Amino acid sequence: MRDTLYNLLAGAGESITIYDMLIRLLFAFALAFVLYITYRLSYTTVTYNRKFNTSLIMIAMVTSAVMMVIGSSVALSLGMVGALSIVRFRTAVKDPRDAAYIFWAITIGLCAGTGNFFIGFITTFIISGVLMVMGLGLTSKNERYIIVIRGARSEQDNIMAEINRTFGQYLLKSKHTSGESLELVYQVKMKNGDDMGLTGRLYQLHGIKSVNILAQSGETVG
Repeated sequence: MRDTLYNLLAGAGESITIYDMLIRLLFAFALAFVLYITYRLSYTTVTYNRKFNTSLIMIAMVTSAVMMVIGSSVALSLGMVGALSIVRFRTAVKDPRDAAYIFWAITIGLCAGTGNFFIGFITTFIISGVLMVMGLGLTSKNERYIIVIRGARSEQDNIMAEINRTFGQYLLKSKHTSGESLELVYQVKMKNGDDMGLTGRLYQLHGIKSVNILAQSGETVG
């Protein structure tokens, strides 16, 4: 019983040759590159982070190397858990999808490091296909935007007429007046931030100070 427990903790592990190591690392890189392309093409917002996308490839390859080191050794796996427990990540994940991509990169590394090539291959291409289809669907539909117009109070009727002419449906979120100044905030639906020439027509009016178009999430579009 003692010898069995010792062998379990010591974990002889599998003997990995240089050829096997290169194959697993290349496999991790290939699938991580598919992840890289998927992230780039399916990310529709203006806050795309190329450095984060590149780090996904690193995560997949490093995870693959870690799994090759651990092998079937329980002792090494426990030591790795203890080492990682002292690591603190203070960079906030701004988009929930980024956390999902991190887990995807880790999964690729786990599959590559343990030699489960078939699972990693099938999983990666299914997820990539789903995200690409959903990404194309999201880019083809109208999304909600916020239009903030600041200008002269005397142009209120003309501004409202331009909004009504450009958008069939809209919602006046707020109206703020101060002396001769006016601020109107509208919620509208546009396709890929296309304002259909509204900004240019508004600036032709007398006394328009600024026109800001914001995505509903707060990202500046134009």
